[in-house]
Amino acid sequence: MATMTSVAAPALGSALRRPARTARRVVARASSRPARVVAAAADDAEPIEIVLKVEGMMCEGCASSVTEALEATGAVSGVEVDLESKLVTVSVPCESQMDGLAAMPKLVDAVKGAGFDAEPEF
Repeated sequence: MATMTSVAAPALGSALRRPARTARRVVARASSRPARVVAAAADDAEPIEIVLKVEGMMCEGCASSVTEALEATGAVSGVEVDLESKLVTVSVPCESQMDGLAAMPKLVDAVKGAGFDAEPEF
């Protein structure tokens, strides 16, 4: 099983992390879901992962609604939903962790606009 390597900025906590620099990386979870390969952004901006705690998700339809709302922002390169833990991991291509932090309110608002409560998971 592959593991994900992340470097967290100490002041930003676990809600915002930059994966280790690689052209491709494998994302694996402790759940029974298979690992997925996520390609790095083409414009050389490394994706930063933002973790959101989303309350109210109960089924795959809810997960699809949250995913569609986040993708509609145009600011994400990937969304991973874990219904069991109610965590949504959003990959945001950006030049710095500060740019990723600046995108967080837009992502939270998108999830709230879809009818769910959301906040960064620190």
